[in-house]
Amino acid sequence: MVRLGGSHGRAAGAGRSSTLVFLVLANGCLGPLVDDTATYSPHVLPRGVEPPAAIDDPVLRAQIDTYDQLDGSVVPRRYAWADGEPIHYWDLGSSSRVANPVFELSRCDEEGNPLEGEAGQIEHPWIVDTIPGSTLYSGYWSVHVVCVTDSYDGERVVSVGGISDAVELGLAREATPTQRWFSAPITLPEVAIDRGVGRAPRPTERVYYRGLWVAALAPTGRRDVLTFARSRIVTEAQVYVLARRGDEEYEEVIFADARRVGMEQSDSYTPLVRVVKITMGEAFEPGSVRDADELVMRAPSGPVAVHPEVIAIEVTNDLRNYEIEWEDPS
Repeated sequence: MVRLGGSHGRAAGAGRSSTLVFLVLANGCLGPLVDDTATYSPHVLPRGVEPPAAIDDPVLRAQIDTYDQLDGSVVPRRYAWADGEPIHYWDLGSSSRVANPVFELSRCDEEGNPLEGEAGQIEHPWIVDTIPGSTLYSGYWSVHVVCVTDSYDGERVVSVGGISDAVELGLAREATPTQRWFSAPITLPEVAIDRGVGRAPRPTERVYYRGLWVAALAPTGRRDVLTFARSRIVTEAQVYVLARRGDEEYEEVIFADARRVGMEQSDSYTPLVRVVKITMGEAFEPGSVRDADELVMRAPSGPVAVHPEVIAIEVTNDLRNYEIEWEDPS
């Protein structure tokens, strides 16, 4: 026999209990159930742990190999003239005038200024977000400093997105831009820079890119010594490429703006040059001109011939990364 009254009584009691449970749970949701402090990021690796190599991905390897504009495993050291003096340079391919952001970890003072010299240096690869074949890639890099905190202990920040994670983890501060820039094209790890007879080729350096590592060439081993005249826009100089009519074998390179292309170590240096093709007559003797001023006179409308054997001048749209060797080229 079903006792309806009793049954109703039990139902009412159950309703009150359910209400109580609901209120307890509701009150419990007013505060955090777990600690919201970040403790882990896949883009911030522990000390001693390295990300995979980009070249292990066949698609990325093919992209870099296709678009880095470097042929072979060694970038040849080429001969040229500037201000009548012999110099050497490396042709690192065509480029745009826009420098891409690169992020550099550093120890800083309380105001966020990087400490000078070894006190500020951290053994950590650069961090980039573009490679050959990507939009706006140029091989020039605009330096952004990421100051680490006292909690930093050699962790590896392996992507640009990982910088925000490092900030949330308490390992670093937000990145700040600088006026410094440098040249370091991305290429395959096996590529090296020819440094001449009796000197070992200069190998690539590791750079972090989107959770992977890629390789960059810093031809002279110098970085961060250049400053922008305008934000992220690389200053250009000119280089004259001589040809002789009727002689397909002859080609000679003479740098104009010598003070800006490496004859002296200064802030006016730039590796970005615009190619100016100059055709000489058949009577021109190769090697007889070693100074740009002997060939042409610079004018607002463009270069004007001053050498009698100049028969054609073409200012091209070809912007190239011609990195000058700073050491004694002898």
